[in-house]
Amino acid sequence: MRAVQVLLICIIAMSGLAFGVDFSKSSGPEDVADGIAGVGDFNVKLPGAGWKYLSKSTGEAYKTEKFNHTVATHTGYLARVVDNEFQAGLALNLPERNPQIKNWIGEPCKVDFDVIYKDMFGGSFSKPECLIVSRQDKYLVNPSARLYKDALKWFDGNGVKVPSAIYRVEYYRYSAHGFGFARIAFPIKSFESEQRLIEWSKALPDKLRGLFDRQVNIVEFPGAP
Repeated sequence: MRAVQVLLICIIAMSGLAFGVDFSKSSGPEDVADGIAGVGDFNVKLPGAGWKYLSKSTGEAYKTEKFNHTVATHTGYLARVVDNEFQAGLALNLPERNPQIKNWIGEPCKVDFDVIYKDMFGGSFSKPECLIVSRQDKYLVNPSARLYKDALKWFDGNGVKVPSAIYRVEYYRYSAHGFGFARIAFPIKSFESEQRLIEWSKALPDKLRGLFDRQVNIVEFPGAP
């Protein structure tokens, strides 16, 4: 089964085709039947079954010098639900095309909360890259969580149990080749220890860096803990 899955990913990557959810064309909610989600030809293959594409937000990336070169970006909000219980959440951001931006503004790696682990990978202000691991209490159940309001509405409407506290893993990469970010939420009970959480998180950048740099079309997301 593993060999068949890997072969499928390779075929999709070589063909440039995607058979899953495209954030630029759909707003959800819908099942991610084949576990593939992203924007256009650039996608992730999600681990396990039960993934739902709940909603999206759309924005723009732009150059810092004249602010006249914009590229639409889409963030898809997904959740893995098994037996009406929240197993994982993912916010994945990708652009519609290569923005060709050499110097970025904004500080995605600057945080004002306590972290369990952080790695800046030698990134700079104009080309930030970072991995941030933290514990967030009442993160998903907070009514003021504007970005996740549609997801919370879907959870409520479908009787899904959502944990009040979660581990959050964030990876951001903004380079001259492309950009993207992933924010993953797990129930605290998903990991036997924070060290195990850190080990899982450290595998994320190597999986996603090529996708965010638009060097590969599809990557297999790290397996569930």
